[in-house]
Amino acid sequence: MKIAISSLRLMIALTLAGLLGSCGGGSQPTDDLIDTPAQEPQDPVDNEIVDIKEPIIFGLTTGESSITVAFSHELLSQETSPEITFNFYYALEEFEIDQNESGGFEDEDMSLDELQERFSSRAGATLLEDVQSPLKLTGLSNDTFYYFVITATTAENGTSAPTDELRATPRDYSAINLLSYKLNDTGKVTCGDFRFVDTDGDGDVDTQSSQIANNHIDCVNGEADPQGDLVPEPSQQDAYIGRDYLAMTSGLTKTGSGLAGFDFSKLDENGDDLPYSATDWSCVRDNHTGLIWEVKKSEGLHNSADRYSWYNEDELSNGGFEGYKRAGDFGGLLENNTCFGFVGGQNPTYCNSSYFIERVNTAGLCGASDWRLPTRLELVGLVNFELQNINPLNEHRPSLDTNFFPNTEVSTGFGSVRYLTSDPYARSTTAIWGVYLGSGGSIQINKALPNAIMLVRKP
Repeated sequence: MKIAISSLRLMIALTLAGLLGSCGGGSQPTDDLIDTPAQEPQDPVDNEIVDIKEPIIFGLTTGESSITVAFSHELLSQETSPEITFNFYYALEEFEIDQNESGGFEDEDMSLDELQERFSSRAGATLLEDVQSPLKLTGLSNDTFYYFVITATTAENGTSAPTDELRATPRDYSAINLLSYKLNDTGKVTCGDFRFVDTDGDGDVDTQSSQIANNHIDCVNGEADPQGDLVPEPSQQDAYIGRDYLAMTSGLTKTGSGLAGFDFSKLDENGDDLPYSATDWSCVRDNHTGLIWEVKKSEGLHNSADRYSWYNEDELSNGGFEGYKRAGDFGGLLENNTCFGFVGGQNPTYCNSSYFIERVNTAGLCGASDWRLPTRLELVGLVNFELQNINPLNEHRPSLDTNFFPNTEVSTGFGSVRYLTSDPYARSTTAIWGVYLGSGGSIQINKALPNAIMLVRKP
């Protein structure tokens, strides 16, 4: 019989494995996890694949020399469930189960024997029988790809088709130089009011309030709501908390300058400090977070109008798919000539994130050669949400301090401009996280689509 295999679920699971791995493996394992050391391959079991549901994998984390997999089966949710056992197959090489264009098996009548024979020929092939969820494999090699599938068996119905072939990578996170962060404040220096208020204290919201929302009341300086609605207690308002509040009450010392709690300095082409009054600068240092940012220009290598596809050949950080060297490689539907210096057929000039980073590092922007894509957290940290609140929607202004970040495009005649990050999107290997610098919102972006870039580095 033909076994259907879902390419989409495979991509989701692969990206989940890469994302959880990059985040440190998730929560700590519980005491009831089954620790299973790596084992020698076992002989295949004679059995034919029959028509019962394949297992469902809903959790996958990696850690120091370990992989933890959580799985279940649809029959387990029924009132009279038969006894189900699970077999776990893993190896150091892909099983290379042939797929046709629709994602199904080429071998329509493949038996379990044939599947196991193909599996057993792979390096490090290991079969674990009668396992339970959650299953924790230990004694594995760090920074190594492990490929696996799971089957389910019942006494009455036999053995199911395998799950999609998944991949995971154990990692020693203590040995990885993880980025440390200081967070900027939000930029909020005003308060919001109550549209509806329980004025008589009966526990019900009274409707005699104005029903008009105000989100820019200068509560720090005692401004009243124009409709007479109540303003929540100061302790419940962002404007009364953190660096922004200290800046508004003269309680914050800055190295440079900036709106509210933000503290920026302009840098010249060599990375040296410039005065705030400088009219030409190449980079901006965030004196609070320590990050240094590329400043976009109106022409040349750092042109704010340039757009790039997302490309990263590092299998440990690309979420399971490297992306596109050229946007046009996505079915020929997209333009390739979307950035400064592009020359057809010359790879180093291609308009993708990886090659753009190489060009900037080769040029030594601000005296440095370690520029990279920002994480989503880093990029959102530049957004001033007070500006996002007061900017007219139809003017599409950036929610960044344009005294330091000029030429920041957030909208064109073709729609909103998103900025690429280094973070893969867990639900799809073909997508990454992007940030809209007009609102501070995050969005899923297909790796092929041309988008804007603002590079960052941390000395």
